Amino acid sequence: MIAILADIHANLYALEAVLEDMPRVSQIWLLGDALGCLNYPGEVLDRLLNLDAPVYSILGNHEEALLDEKNGKHPDWRMGTQYASMIWTSEALKPRHWEYIEGLRPAQSVDSVPGGALLYHGLPGSTRGCIFTEDAARKAAQGRPERILAGGHSHQARMFRLGSQAVMDAGSVGIALGGIGGTACYALLDEEKADPARYAVFRSVAYDVEGAVASLMKSELPERAPGITRAAASELRTGRHYMMALVIFAMNCAEKQLGYRPGIIPPEIWRQAEIEWDGAEWTPGRSQ
Repeated sequence: MIAILADIHANLYALEAVLEDMPRVSQIWLLGDALGCLNYPGEVLDRLLNLDAPVYSILGNHEEALLDEKNGKHPDWRMGTQYASMIWTSEALKPRHWEYIEGLRPAQSVDSVPGGALLYHGLPGSTRGCIFTEDAARKAAQGRPERILAGGHSHQARMFRLGSQAVMDAGSVGIALGGIGGTACYALLDEEKADPARYAVFRSVAYDVEGAVASLMKSELPERAPGITRAAASELRTGRHYMMALVIFAMNCAEKQLGYRPGIIPPEIWRQAEIEWDGAEWTPGRSQ
């Protein structure tokens, strides 16, 4: 049995619940974004670095951003406070954690299942992007020899069957967005089956979400990134989208003040938007 974990986002409470629920496995696929947003980055990595089963780890966009910061690239996520929690994360990491992060790659092929599998975070060629539709799944799988393509980033579990291939998203351990709060999601594959994707099991495990939120609010993150932290807490409790609502609100504030829609929201506008944001969740109708 293979366990597939993605998007832990430094949520130690959720990770511990998943590891307790998990059966004995032959290996573990970690599909990126182990870090970011929540307040146990070092503890989560230490837990992952000491698992009993062999682990295949993939670079997520949050780890990629951390490496950019460490290497002085000053990417756009550093603007404003939208990812100020990443700066805090960077400061919290120890040399052993950086050694692990620097060894990550954006994609990896493995032969653990019949026909092989491709592991990635967002898309096969990028740590960003999500596969929400069958058309997107077909595009991602085009030209790939692997029978299973396994990724994350969307925080929503799903499976697309494409003839002999399957494209799957394991869901999120740390910030699951399936509409139910206080749940941690992961997947299991039976590699002994000729078609392991057909026997995939998506697991949803309850954990102490109020403990996780209380711990988050006692950290330095609410002061450093108040809106982002408030959005994360709401997502943990409800399993619904709040971060996107904040980003769209901040972008609309920037457009109103500047007269155009900027690629990067100026820090002062973002800070004010965090204060003024109404805390409502995102829905497709709240795109403007």
